[in-house]
Amino acid sequence: MEHQTDFFDALKKEIQERQNEWRAHSIKSIYFGGGTPSLPDPRHIEKIIHYIYKHTRIDPGAEITLEANPEDLTPEKPAAWKSAGINRLSIGIQSFREKDLLLLNRQHTPEIIEKGLNNVTKAGFENLTGDLIYGIPGLGLKDWENNIRKILSFGFNHLSAYALTVEKNT
Repeated sequence: MEHQTDFFDALKKEIQERQNEWRAHSIKSIYFGGGTPSLPDPRHIEKIIHYIYKHTRIDPGAEITLEANPEDLTPEKPAAWKSAGINRLSIGIQSFREKDLLLLNRQHTPEIIEKGLNNVTKAGFENLTGDLIYGIPGLGLKDWENNIRKILSFGFNHLSAYALTVEKNT
């Protein structure tokens, strides 16, 4: 976390260097993902969004997505992201079953997922996508159906389903 400011300063520099190239097009989608963009202080995300608006042309209906881990969905963060201009969250739930989360070495529990999703709802997010993993050892068809039902019960309008792939050192 100590290098957040350095990272976001470098990102601003990249945006500024490419602004002429990007201004030729109306940007329809911004995606904060690949890694853990829900970890930094939301003020960094807000500053970057404002910087993007200042240096590019953003379509008025642009979808601005942030990937989030359930353990980062504190009462404050979703509201701050919403205020910053994030209008879609992609949440890496993976499973609602405790034993799956333990096997996958995830930081969150089913209780943390539910608390986080309630915080997202309170913040007013309506455009949600969730990630679930299938093919987890011990995850039967009924368990998979329960995961899907559970995610849909929280109002998710998109589901990404990934097959578990195990590689050396993962």
